[in-house]
Amino acid sequence: MAIKLEVIKENDKEIQIIDITQLIGSVTWSGDIQEASRSLEFDMIVSPYDKNIPKVDVKCGDVVKFYENNKELFRGYVLFRRRSYNSTKMSFECLDRGFYLINNEGAYNFKGKTPEEVAKKLCSDFGIPVGTIASTGYKFDKKFTGTNLDEIIMTFYTLASAKNNKKYMALFKEDKLYVIEKGVKVLDVEFHNGYNIIDSQFSEDIRDIKSKVTVIDDDGKVIHTKIDDNLVKLYGSFQKVIKKEEGKDYKDQANQAIKDISQKAEIKGFGDTSCVTGYGVHVKDGYTGLTGLFYIDQDKHKWENGIYTIELTLNFKNIMNEVEAGDDNEESSSSSSSSSSSSSSSSNSKADKVISMAKSKLGCKYVWGAQGPSTFDCSGLMVYCFKNAAGINLPRTSKEQSSYGTKVSKSNLKAGDMVFFNTSGKGVSHVGLYIGNGNMIHAPKTGDVVKIVSINTSYYNSRFVTGRRVL
Repeated sequence: MAIKLEVIKENDKEIQIIDITQLIGSVTWSGDIQEASRSLEFDMIVSPYDKNIPKVDVKCGDVVKFYENNKELFRGYVLFRRRSYNSTKMSFECLDRGFYLINNEGAYNFKGKTPEEVAKKLCSDFGIPVGTIASTGYKFDKKFTGTNLDEIIMTFYTLASAKNNKKYMALFKEDKLYVIEKGVKVLDVEFHNGYNIIDSQFSEDIRDIKSKVTVIDDDGKVIHTKIDDNLVKLYGSFQKVIKKEEGKDYKDQANQAIKDISQKAEIKGFGDTSCVTGYGVHVKDGYTGLTGLFYIDQDKHKWENGIYTIELTLNFKNIMNEVEAGDDNEESSSSSSSSSSSSSSSSNSKADKVISMAKSKLGCKYVWGAQGPSTFDCSGLMVYCFKNAAGINLPRTSKEQSSYGTKVSKSNLKAGDMVFFNTSGKGVSHVGLYIGNGNMIHAPKTGDVVKIVSINTSYYNSRFVTGRRVL
C-alpha cells in the first residue's frame, strides 16, 4: 500500500508542489459524524544540522494532499504545527474544506427553501465548490443570525430527516461539498475475528429507552399515542409525554421520541481506506457477538512504520448529526408564540432543577473520575446533576456526552444546555452546564473547584466546539 503526501505552496509567481513522503514518520487520517471536516495529522522529520535531511518549511495555511495508491484521500489546509526543542520531528494538524463551513458565519432569512437550495446558496455566497447535493423536496422557513454554515445546512437537513426518516451527512471530496444520504452505501469490506480484527469492544444500554410516547395538546388532552410493541415486549413499557409543537407533525414528533436500546461497538484491525464515516460495513466477531451490518460513526486510519491499521466506532443504527439552530421567521413565530411558551414550561422547569443542583455543588473539589456527591470531574458533574435533578442518564465522558441530545449552535444556547470545548487539541475534552447570560458552571481541573465562568473569555471562546440540548 503506497502512500504519498504533498505540500502545495503558492505565491504570486508560481505554484510549487513538494513531495514530503520520505520525511513522514506517521500519518493519521480520521473522520467523525459530529465533525464537519475530516482531519489529517502527520509527523515530519526536521533538522537544522543534518544536511542529508531536506529542509521543507511547511507553514500554517499551506495546502496538503494525501494519496493512497495514487488515489486522493484528503485535500486540506495546515491549521496547526508544533515543534519541541529536543525533538527531531515536527507535528502538523490539517482539516479539509469543511473548516470553511465551521469558521464562516452567515445571517439569512430563508422562506420556503429546500435543504439542497440552502446548501447551494451558501456555497455560492462563500465560494465553496459544489459536488452532488442530496435532494429532499421539502421546504422550510428558518432565520439565522451569526450561525456557522455547517449548522445552517444541517439544520435544514435535520428538518427534512424528520419528514422522510432519511439520514444525511455533509462531506468534502477533492475540495467539493457533497451532501449524501448516510448509511445507504454498504461497503464490500467485511471484518472477521481471527482474520482482520485485532481488538473489539461491544456495549448495550437501555437506561434511556422509551417504548411509548403520548402526545398532548396545550390543554393536556391526549391527541396521539405511539407504541413500539417490540420494545414493550422485550423491555416493558416506558412512557414519554410530549406536547404538540406548532408547525410540526405530531406523529413525526412521536416517532422521533421513541428510543430503542443503545448499542455501540469499536473495532481495531486491518481494512482499507473505503471504511469512512457515513458508510456501512459487515462484521462477524464470534468473541463479542458482533454480527451483522453496522454503520461507521467514527473512523481513524493510521500509517506508521510500514503498518496500516484502522479503528472504527460502529453503531447498530443509522443516525445523523442532528442540528437545531436558527429561529422560525416572523410569520411562523408569531402564530406559535403561545404554544411554544407553554410547551417549554416543563422542559424549563427541568433545566431549572439541573442548574439548581449544579449551583449547590459550587466550591466542591475537582477530582478526576469523580461523579459526586462532593467531588467531581467535568463530565461527572453533568452525570450527577442530570441524573439526580432530571432523571436523565448521560454517557460518562465529555466526548460521549457531546453526541447526546440535539446539537445547538452557540448563538442559540439556552439555560440547561451542555457546552463542550476542545482544551487538549484532540477534540472534545471538557464540558460545562450553560446557565444563561454567557455563563456556565463547570469543574475545571485538578486543584480547582466547581465554579461559574463566562464561556466568552478568550480561552473558552476560542475552544468552543458545540452545545447539546437534552432537556
